[in-house]
Amino acid sequence: MDFLRFPLMLLSCTALLFGLASCGGSSGGGNASDDAMVDAGDNDDNTGGGGQPDGNGTPPSTQSLFAVLPPGGAQPNTISPAVLEDSAGTHHAAYTDIDGRGFYASCRVNCTDQNQWQSVQLLQADITATGSVAAKIQLDSNQHPHIAFAVNDSGGVLSNQAIHYGQCETACSDANNNWQIGQTYENAIAMLGSDLQQYDWFALNNNDQPRFAFIEPEDFFSLDTSLYFIACDLNCVQSTNWSRQAVTSLDLAYDRPASLLFDNTGAAHVALSFNVVGADTSSLQYLYCIADCNGTAPTWSNPAELAVLPDDVFTPHVISIALHNDTTPVIGVYSENDNNRTVEVFRCQVLCNSSANWSREAIPTAAILPENIVSLSAAIDLQLNGNQIDIALIGRKREFSIDTAVIKLSCTVYCPNQNWSYREIADSSPIQFANEGVCIYIGTAVRPPLSLSAASLGLVLYPHWACNGAAVEVFEPATGLSYIDYNSDVRFFEVAAYAQQQ
Repeated sequence: MDFLRFPLMLLSCTALLFGLASCGGSSGGGNASDDAMVDAGDNDDNTGGGGQPDGNGTPPSTQSLFAVLPPGGAQPNTISPAVLEDSAGTHHAAYTDIDGRGFYASCRVNCTDQNQWQSVQLLQADITATGSVAAKIQLDSNQHPHIAFAVNDSGGVLSNQAIHYGQCETACSDANNNWQIGQTYENAIAMLGSDLQQYDWFALNNNDQPRFAFIEPEDFFSLDTSLYFIACDLNCVQSTNWSRQAVTSLDLAYDRPASLLFDNTGAAHVALSFNVVGADTSSLQYLYCIADCNGTAPTWSNPAELAVLPDDVFTPHVISIALHNDTTPVIGVYSENDNNRTVEVFRCQVLCNSSANWSREAIPTAAILPENIVSLSAAIDLQLNGNQIDIALIGRKREFSIDTAVIKLSCTVYCPNQNWSYREIADSSPIQFANEGVCIYIGTAVRPPLSLSAASLGLVLYPHWACNGAAVEVFEPATGLSYIDYNSDVRFFEVAAYAQQQ
């Protein structure tokens, strides 16, 4: 399937998306990929919307507001937002668009006001219509932003994939562009854009030096894979200054990122999901650095296997790792098996290289979520706020055919008696667009990746239309081509956005 970009729809989308603060909800996919199309395709015959306007046609307003992160110009399809808040309250975001551009944006106050965000383009990658760029952002000890962009040039495992790294120290949103950025690493085999968006493969060590973690073969012709630690200490926008360390051998595994972070002692922690090619399960593993942790070739613990998870194209799972007291790991897992959605938390306090020292808790979502949340989607972001665990998830309400709710489950770290609480922190259902010709507006959903902080959220808004088999004129801004399409399907946009939690 292809994007449907009616000229009038494009104009109305851009206008409304720039004005989302006036119709915000009550409140992490790549390019318009085939898997996103399949999700939306369930709604081909559905003409219901996501949210009902009041009697005079105005979408209902609620407490939470959205701001979108557009690059400017006529391209409204922005994706892969990663949002962080620094100690002074400034918000920093990295995001991309479907034309292969990468951006940095920042906002100091009133960040649900679109006009408060300043954005600068950092990257223009040469990608095809099925290629993608995924963004990650980190802040160093001086609150300066560092960004990594993973560029998959044409989609699929045979694509070229390269990592671009950039850093900035002053006036980082200035149009003069004070960033240093360059291609720093080329992956042996390309990875799924959805994995590159949802796994936290980029981190800074305690010396503010960049580090990556990937599961991949030694080279394109190798059959066996390993977890690789990719590091640079100086002048890191130059590819020659990066090194690659094989951490642990994983035999013949699917290629995907691993999640990496550093604690306050400088030790690196890695959570990974290791899937042998052809298997329908994956091993959730954890390991950490035990010596020379700020170096480019640390000494690592043996990996501890924490669980066996369902893992194939029809049973997705996602993981997220954080640290309690900035030292001990907590891992959140969303998984699906035979239409059963499971959210689990894994914790360890000491000797975490032994699986015996980990606890595993399945959150009783059926008892916690309200009755109108009928399903969850493959997205998760786990954050720790003092002794409180916060887990962000995407849910579907009974009254809508699409996923419109971002919810948060919270509990103290040890969660006595499974005392989890629930809050809805974002809702896209009040957003309304017009029908366009034979295309009926279904609603605006939300998609991953999710970037959760204490009071805000990065997410993707996902408006789409169902079109019948009548002739539709299709316009492709990227090529300038116009043609007639008779397909019956669902067409959509993706828009990187920022939301304030209600």
